[in-house]
Amino acid sequence: MTTTTLDGDSRLTAFDRPVATIFALTWEKVLYVALLGAAVVTRFYQLGQRAMSHDESLHTEFAWYLWQGRGFQHSPLMHGVLRFEVTAFGYWLFGDNDFVARIAPALMGVAAVGLMYFYRRWLGRTGALVAALMLVISPFMLYYTRYLRDEPFVIVWGLLVALCVIRYLETRASRYLYWLAAITALFYTTMEASYIYIAISMLFLGLHLVRELFAVRWPRPKLRTPFQIACVVMVAALVVAAGFLVLGRAGGGTGAETAVPANPGAATIGLAGAGVGPVVVVSVLMAGLALLTAIVLVLAAFGQRIRRFAVIDLLMVFGLFVLPQLTAFPVRLLNRDPLNFTVPAGQSLGGFLSSDPGITAMICVLLLAVSAAVGLLWDRRRFLICAAIFYGIFITLFTTFFTNGAGIATGMIGSLAYWLAQHAVQRGGQPWYYYLVINIPVYEYLPAIGALFALGLALWTRASIGTAVAPAERLPEDEDADVESIEFPVIAYFGFWAVLALIAFSIAGEKMPWLTTHITLPLILLSGWSIGRFIDATRWEVMRERRAWLVAILLPVTVVALAAALGSLLGANPPFQGSELNKIQATGVFISSTLVAGIGLIALYGLGLQLGLDHVVRLAVLSGFSLLALLTARTAFIAAYVNYDFANEFLVYAHASQGVTTVMDQIEDLSLRVNDGMGMKVAYDSDVAWPMTWYFRNFTNQSYYGDQPTRESLDAPVVVAGPKHWSKVESLL
Repeated sequence: MTTTTLDGDSRLTAFDRPVATIFALTWEKVLYVALLGAAVVTRFYQLGQRAMSHDESLHTEFAWYLWQGRGFQHSPLMHGVLRFEVTAFGYWLFGDNDFVARIAPALMGVAAVGLMYFYRRWLGRTGALVAALMLVISPFMLYYTRYLRDEPFVIVWGLLVALCVIRYLETRASRYLYWLAAITALFYTTMEASYIYIAISMLFLGLHLVRELFAVRWPRPKLRTPFQIACVVMVAALVVAAGFLVLGRAGGGTGAETAVPANPGAATIGLAGAGVGPVVVVSVLMAGLALLTAIVLVLAAFGQRIRRFAVIDLLMVFGLFVLPQLTAFPVRLLNRDPLNFTVPAGQSLGGFLSSDPGITAMICVLLLAVSAAVGLLWDRRRFLICAAIFYGIFITLFTTFFTNGAGIATGMIGSLAYWLAQHAVQRGGQPWYYYLVINIPVYEYLPAIGALFALGLALWTRASIGTAVAPAERLPEDEDADVESIEFPVIAYFGFWAVLALIAFSIAGEKMPWLTTHITLPLILLSGWSIGRFIDATRWEVMRERRAWLVAILLPVTVVALAAALGSLLGANPPFQGSELNKIQATGVFISSTLVAGIGLIALYGLGLQLGLDHVVRLAVLSGFSLLALLTARTAFIAAYVNYDFANEFLVYAHASQGVTTVMDQIEDLSLRVNDGMGMKVAYDSDVAWPMTWYFRNFTNQSYYGDQPTRESLDAPVVVAGPKHWSKVESLL
């Protein structure tokens, strides 16, 4: 089958391609199939074995309500709506249990590995395979793609957003803008971490646009210098604001866990409550004014020709649809509560407009109007298509398929407002270095070292890293000439993403282990690029000819022997200290390890002369990364399959325990024996409500006595109590 365009050009379609070409296997495809198979096995193996944690039980319970026909109303307390609706769909397909509840996150984990295939152009073929392998064995990626939270979804959306950005800059094809609108809508319906992802991309694209504007000739050269001054003022103001904000974060709070206030929005109203000082506000206003001035100068200089910069289109799609969702910021600056949606009955129009919900509504409508006006001026056709896609997904999901009208307000305004409030609460009380010093070094040392290796490789070789756009043509004086974009540095984009993600999540008040996944993701992309580039630059034919495999074997053996010799010499039981059995043993360890190390060094020296120092160094580096990969896989395995129900891993916080499933097995067995079903009365308290509410869902005679156990409430064959109320319950029973 062929299609014929209007100009008579005939093109082959997918139906014309031979079937054999689809299944034609190369070593690259075989390796991807193997990695995808490994991802499937590692994500789905014993997926339902671990007990539901506190957060998971909330998510799965409310998804179960939706599946049971009891409806679902979005609450900013539990972030986005997507995982509830997807999980409920899974229950409809396969039934309700712990395994099914985690199917969607596990599939997202597999999809993230598969997406590396589409990053080959910039990471390199080898680099993309390395990145895929690192996604498979990453402790955080493995653990939290077997966990019913937002992170697995956010990881995939983040990769797709970056893919759309880069591909649009390459092709200028409108379909990537439409895909971007759809993915950002899914992003916002998943979790508020999406705002950090989008902000990082927008900031880098903005810096790239400034770079382009600094590089090209201006049709009106006199406006160029004022533009540059405005940019300098804007950057200086943002640096001052960021500095004071970081100092305020570091100096504020006690570090202790704080209870969530009854009205989280009220706890953060105004500048002081929001943790924002007047210097920060003034600096941000100055930066905004400088940005507005720069935009006016650029429009005055380039006019309609500013559309030729591809980055503008991406910034429009990002900015126009996030703008109304930033309503919480001006509302809070006006000392109002953006989470107050209550409108008293019989209130007059004037009273409503002066109330918290009235002011919030007016600001939101204003931002929507500004967004629509700018979008129509930018590109009427593409904006309307993007708006239909974005709001079609956004409204449908937040209203739970048009069953909850209030979801529009709670999704568009409440999500960000509540998230900002929670950062002021600083739940968990983690220090600012929580990710940098604890989580990443303990678990994600491989991508961290790989990212540093990428930085060193780029600086050492001054290599031309992956780009998405051909080099620019300078804008000539001719008014009719085109404006071309300069190259987009893809790897620098990933590096900027990694640094800004670490900074942003470290500054944020709420620091939790699962958020480490958002920092790990760009580190893996950088590591894949650098290690892949290093592998590709190795002359493997020389290695084969000169018996490099012997060096690869001797290197780790020699290093281990050297470490053992030094450990024995400097340890608590050094050699040659006496004739006792333990001292003789220490002497034997030192002598044997020194002998092996000496033989290894002599052999390596001889092989190194034949192979060349450069190749020996390369083998040493690759052996080091291989060892780190092995250790990382072991770390991930222990966390996901050994310690999954024990609170002795740093990568978990709101944990359950094996006792939950043990107790449930006993209770279900007892109920079946006594009642021939799930009709036995079971009483439980607030201390174990989550996850036990989920596990008691099929018990038709369950009784919740909360914080006040009484003889009447405990009149049940089985009573489950947590440590908080154990003494009270024990005395009554």
